Formats: sequence, C-alpha cells, structure tokens
Amino acid sequence: MGIKMTTALDARGEEWAAEHYSKGKGVEPLRCPHCPTAVTHQSAYTCERHGKSIKVTAYFRLLKDGDHADGCPHAVEAYIKKLVAPSEGLIEALHDGKYRLRLMMVADALKAMQERASSPNTKSLRKDGGTEYQRTSGSLPAYVNSAKKVLLLRAACDDDNIAQHLELVFEGNTVVPWASFYYETQRYMEAYRALSLQTVKHPVALHGVVKSKRSLVIDGRSTNVVNLLIPKYIEDADDTSHGISVEASVWAEDPDWFDDIKKDSEVVVLGMWGAKAGKRWPSKEPGKFRFSEMTTYKLNLTLSLKAQIASVPTSR
Repeated sequence: MGIKMTTALDARGEEWAAEHYSKGKGVEPLRCPHCPTAVTHQSAYTCERHGKSIKVTAYFRLLKDGDHADGCPHAVEAYIKKLVAPSEGLIEALHDGKYRLRLMMVADALKAMQERASSPNTKSLRKDGGTEYQRTSGSLPAYVNSAKKVLLLRAACDDDNIAQHLELVFEGNTVVPWASFYYETQRYMEAYRALSLQTVKHPVALHGVVKSKRSLVIDGRSTNVVNLLIPKYIEDADDTSHGISVEASVWAEDPDWFDDIKKDSEVVVLGMWGAKAGKRWPSKEPGKFRFSEMTTYKLNLTLSLKAQIASVPTSR
C-alpha cells in the first residue's frame, strides 16, 4: 500500500507526470521518484463515486504486494512516523512498523473543547489501557489536528489497507476496525445504522464531497452549514417501493471555519456524529423513478474545532 503519486521516473531517469503519461512514452519499468520501488501507471477513468459520475485523474501506484523503501515520502509508515512526536501521545509506536491511534483521546479532546471546561493552565492524568498520558488544554487541538492528518493520509492512499500500519483503539485496548471508523459516501447508511443504534461511542470520520455551503438563521441565531452529497437511494429491505439514503451535514457558528471548503471538493470530517430519522415522502414524479416513496435520514455534526473538517488535496 502506498500514497498515490502524481509523478514517476522511467528507466532512463526521466520524470513523467501521470496526467501526461501513457504506455510507450517512457522506458519502462517505472519507479517511484524517491526510492527504487517499481510502480505502474493508472490512467484517468470515470466512475460512480459520491453519488455521481466523476473523473478520477491519472496517478502512479505500487505494483501488487509492493512497498516503498524506508524513508520514502510516499510510504505510509514514513508518513505516520512523522506524526508521532507532534501528536502529543495520540499516536504511539508499537513494534515492527506498527502504530496505534487512541480514539479515546480524540473523544476526550472534542468533549473538553465543546464544554469549554479546560483551563489553559490545568493538567489532568488519564489512564487508557495501561498507558498513562497527560492532557493539557493546549494539547487538545493537537490531538484533533493529528487525527485530521491521519484521515488525509487515508484519503490519499491507493487502497484501504492502512490498518497494516496503524490500528485504532478506543477504551482500554479495544481495537476499532477502520471500517467502523472511516466511512466513504457509499457507506453512509452503514454509519447511520451504527450511530442510530448507539453501537458506536467513538468519534467517526466521514469522507465525502461538498454539495452546498450556506449561512442561515435558526431560532434567531446565525449559523453555517456544509451539506455533503447524498449517496444514491437504495431499496428498503422491508419495502421494495421505498428508497432510503442519508444526508450528512456539518454545522459551525464561525463562518471562517468553512472558508477553504469549496463546493464539489472532497472533504474528511471527524467528530461525534448524531443520527436523526427522516420523514417518508412520496416521489414528485411517480413512475419516472424506481421508488414511489423515499426517506432521507440525517447525520449531523456541530464542529468544536476547525480542524475537524479538512479538504482533501487533489494531488501529492
């Protein structure tokens, strides 16, 4: 597993940009620009993602079972290693290239920031699965910021095997599968079901595309919201004429927190999401669409820190 690459070197050492490369242009085999590891070219293609047809730009990726050399900036382990020191204990090194991220520390940080209960000079000691860590009010944003960088790393990877290097734990040493923490658009319904059943107590990350960004007044208070694209409606298991889907909305009082969030851009959002049932409504054009009735369930998150939402870079 590795991070998608926008450039590669051919056998003569000539550098090629993924968007301009095609087989026969360079002298193969190709390799990573920063280490001797062999890579291959993935041409641009169109696919169904985030509820609509989009073009995936070309990139270079590792061959099957390939891995970047130690220290290569495109190696996942090397990237995680850089995050360990500034994470204030959130990410800890284990052994044999393994690392651990403690979601309890993220949950505590979000709760503390939300309640504004921490004083700038207070310190507390918490024990988490046998590991003690010191928490100061100044380190709370660092926990969330480090978690955000991990999410951006996951979004940049060419597959979902980040668990090979980084495991997630919550209370004690309870391992949280990545599939129960990181949800892309097509899995919003899974996230909704888990959250509505209250089987999830840890922070959850959603990866999606911005549908809209608005400022509005609710009950006399100004607020701001970013709505993510709704995945395609799927058939209700109990009623084939009923289509169901999920809309995720991110709220913030400070409009500046959404300054760098643009419509149609990919984002990752981390927090303690809330689930809300939707109202069933009839299709406006019966017979034209597959479902005669539809329901849009809701996932909502009010930000405590700007770092909880981040735009995914289009290239590295």
